[in-house]
Amino acid sequence: MDLTLWCLLLCVARSLGYNFIPIDTQAIVDPRIPVIYDVSASQALPYAEAAISGFWASSFLTASDGSQYFLVSGLLASQSVSAYGASLLDLTTLQRNAYFGPASFSNSNLERFNFTTQDYEFSGLPPNNLDMKLRSNTNNVHFDVTVHATSPAFYYCGIGAYNYVNDTMYNWAFPASKTSGSIFTSSSGNAALERIDINPSASLTWYDRAWGAAELRNGNSTFFNLYFDNSDLILWTLLVDSYDPPVVSRSSNIRARGQNWHQLVPVDLFEMGTGDATWTSPRTGLQYPQEWRVGIEGRGELVIKSVVGDQEFAAEGAHGAGGAIYIGFATFEGVFDGESVTGFGGVELRMTALV
Repeated sequence: MDLTLWCLLLCVARSLGYNFIPIDTQAIVDPRIPVIYDVSASQALPYAEAAISGFWASSFLTASDGSQYFLVSGLLASQSVSAYGASLLDLTTLQRNAYFGPASFSNSNLERFNFTTQDYEFSGLPPNNLDMKLRSNTNNVHFDVTVHATSPAFYYCGIGAYNYVNDTMYNWAFPASKTSGSIFTSSSGNAALERIDINPSASLTWYDRAWGAAELRNGNSTFFNLYFDNSDLILWTLLVDSYDPPVVSRSSNIRARGQNWHQLVPVDLFEMGTGDATWTSPRTGLQYPQEWRVGIEGRGELVIKSVVGDQEFAAEGAHGAGGAIYIGFATFEGVFDGESVTGFGGVELRMTALV
C-alpha cells in the first residue's frame, strides 16, 4: 500500500475513534447507602481477611496524538497460587503485546497494597490507596500510568457482595476513573521505544477489586463492562455457568454517570458465538466465543463482539484452562429502552478458576 494512503487511512481511523470520557467527581461513596465495607480499607486486606484477592484495571486510553489503546493490568493473590500480567492493544492496528505469569505475593504486599517488582507495579498511592500506580517494563509491554480516584465506587449488586457459585464474593469498581501517564510503543520489534503521553480528559479506567470466593472449578464465567455511546449509562454483567456444583447465575448492574441509583436486573437471554464466531488459542487450545447476544429483562437486547481474537492471557507453557484468562476490548449494538444503541467495553472470560 502507498505510504501516503496508509497515513491518510490511519488519520481517518483515529478521527473516528471511541469516546473515552472519564467521570470527574470528588463523591466516591454515597453515605446514604448501607454498604458493608469501606473501599479504601478493602484495598489492603491480609490473607486472614481475604484468602483470595483480585486487583484488575482495564484502561481505555486516548493518546495526545489521537491514537487509542486498550491497556489491561491485573493480579491475583492467594497463598496457593498467584499470578500477574499486562497487555496493550492498539485499537487502530489491533496489534497486541501481552505477558502473564506466576508470582508470589506476601501479606506485606497485601497490607501495603504494593505489588512492585523490577518490571511491574500495581500499587496504591497516599493517602488512602484509592489513586493507583500501574507500571510495566517487560516483554514489549511498557507503560507508566496513574489511575485517579475521580469516579464513584460502584458496588456489585448494590451493596458490594453476592453469591458466587457456593460462597460469598465481595466486589466493587471504579467504572470510569481519570487516567494519566504514558505508554511506550515501537513500530517493530527492534525499533526504539517511543513515549506516547495519555490525554487524561479522553481516557478512563475500569478498576475492579474483588475478594472472597473463587469456587468456579468446573464451568465458565463471562463478564462485560459496557459504556453506551451518546448516553450516561454504564452496564456490567456477571454470567456464571458452574457444572459442579450445578449453579447458573445471570445478572446485570446498571448505573448512570452523575446519578446514585443502582439497578440490578436479571439477564433473560445469553447466547455465545459458535463456529466462525469463535477464536481458538494456539497456546492453550481453548476456544473462546467472539460474539454474544445478551438480553436485559424488560430493557433490551445487545449484540457484543470482540474486536480481535487473540486477547488471551496465558502463562508460559499453559495447557488448557488452568493457566489462562481472556480479557478483551469489545463493541456492541442493539436496542435498549426502545432506542438503538452502540458502545464499547470489555469482556472477561474464565473457563475455570485459576486457583
